[in-house]
Amino acid sequence: MSENQEQVDVSRLDALITLKEDQAALRMLLEKAEARRDAEMAVYARVIADYQSRIAALADRIRNASGDAHDALRALEVLHESRRQARDAARAQLQECEFRHQIGEFTAEQCAAATQAAQRGIADAEAAFEAGSALRERYAEPLAREGSTAASVPAAPAAASTAAPAPP
Repeated sequence: MSENQEQVDVSRLDALITLKEDQAALRMLLEKAEARRDAEMAVYARVIADYQSRIAALADRIRNASGDAHDALRALEVLHESRRQARDAARAQLQECEFRHQIGEFTAEQCAAATQAAQRGIADAEAAFEAGSALRERYAEPLAREGSTAASVPAAPAAASTAAPAPP
């Protein structure tokens, strides 16, 4: 992995994804509890209030972590673009070697040496570009979905307002 990629702090992106996974797990528990609400309404109301407050707390943490995560993603995007340019430059170098040989500037030996060097450069640039692409994709999708899932907290049932508060 390139040292430039290692300079981008992805821990903020990992933290945001973990928070979203925690929120999704709580949403699933909330849905399961709502399915059983008719059985024990008082318990249901306390549990629902607890889940909703925990989901809201996670939503606050997600909002706070989101800015840092988006900054890290922008840094990854800049790095990705510079790697794309390096890959394209390496490919252009190979084409230039071949062109110089075709017009007679390079001998066959010079062309072979320049071609080998250019191909190594292409391989290195491709590897760095692919590693950066994989890392960028890992974070781009969860952050793109962020806006569509963060705001959907179900409303509290009418019985929740009369229930005792959840234990600490």
